[in-house]
This record gives sequence, structure tokens and C-alpha cells, in this order.
Amino acid sequence: MDKYNPKVATYMSIIGCGAGQLYNQQILKGISFVLVGTYFNLKANLNEAILYSFLADIHIAHEILNYEWGMNYLSAFYFSMWDAYYNAYKNSYSAPPRSTTAIPFITAVIFGDLGIFYNHLIYIGPIFGGIVGSLIGVLIGKIIERFIKTGIFHRRTGEVQE
Repeated sequence: MDKYNPKVATYMSIIGCGAGQLYNQQILKGISFVLVGTYFNLKANLNEAILYSFLADIHIAHEILNYEWGMNYLSAFYFSMWDAYYNAYKNSYSAPPRSTTAIPFITAVIFGDLGIFYNHLIYIGPIFGGIVGSLIGVLIGKIIERFIKTGIFHRRTGEVQE
């Protein structure tokens, strides 16, 4: 097993902002992400909203959550995940990963924020809306990444068009 496995770094970041950086032995950066993530978490009242979401009190979770800070937390969370993956890959393989590896993280943030913001349309609450939106975003990002890698978006040259 590599010392800096990109998948392990990503999974560590799922535990919390900064955990992947600490795994990569980027102590100062890891502590910075932990502090930023904790600050956004506290400002968003995220832990309380998660508690009420799991207790099926969606209305209370909606009232407690500060949506602006919740969406900021999601952005910091996925940026922390991407940064941990990127640096672990770069340290393990002595080269940065392809630029397309950022696409699933970006689409996860976009669709996660949409899930948080529009959760009232399907009434699953802001927490589960963000989770479902993020999962859909990762799936769409992986599809886009695959299309780019296989060259489906590239123009073919030398073909005669009628």
C-alpha cells in the first residue's frame, strides 16, 4: 500500500474537513481545514440539523439550519476532499492527476447546494437533500469525466461533413 493512497485520503476527508490532509502529513493545511470546517459547521448549526433530520423532524431541521453557512460548509468539505486526493496522488505518482479529476467534486458541490436549497420540493429536508444532490452530482461528474477521457467531446479532424 502506498504511503499516500489517493482513495484513502479521499475517504479520510469524508470523516471531516482536514482529515485527508492530516493523512497526507500536511499538518498545517489539515489543521486549517479542520478549523474552517468546524467554523462553517457551527455557523450553519449543522450538527443540530443533522440530529433533527435523523429524528424525522424535517421542519425543525429546516428552521435550525443556516442555509448560507451550510452551503459554505459543503464547498469546504468537497474542496478538502479534492485537495487530499490531488496531493496524495501527486505524492504517490510524482505527477499531478488529470485535470478532469476535479469535475466530480465540482458537480457534487453544485448539485449538493441545489439539493439543500430546493429540498422543500420533495420534502426530504436540507440534510438529506444535500446528500442526495451530492450523490447525483458525483454521478453526473463521473459521466462527464468519462466522456472527456474517452474523447467524445473532441472534434474529429479530417472527416468530411456533408
